[in-house]
Amino acid sequence: MCFVVHLRQQTEEYAALSHAFPEHSNGKAQQKMHQALGENHILILGAQILVGFQFRAMFEAGFDRLPPAVQYLLLGNLLLMVVALALLFVPISYHW
Repeated sequence: MCFVVHLRQQTEEYAALSHAFPEHSNGKAQQKMHQALGENHILILGAQILVGFQFRAMFEAGFDRLPPAVQYLLLGNLLLMVVALALLFVPISYHW
């Protein structure tokens, strides 16, 4: 709920800025950017779920029976997924 309030405040601030600088207030471009950021939120949610499942795998009962090479591969996979998640956050922090 707090995230929705924060998103609404950010959207209102962006709308106020677009009125202050009318030369940058192309409605169609703003609509496309807003849609792209909304789709990025969905991608972030999916990536967070995948990172959670990958993180949980390390705490399963059979994880210690895996060969060390596979354990390191799973750790590397988790790190790459976290990097991908961080890269999904970049456009949102840049545009908001």
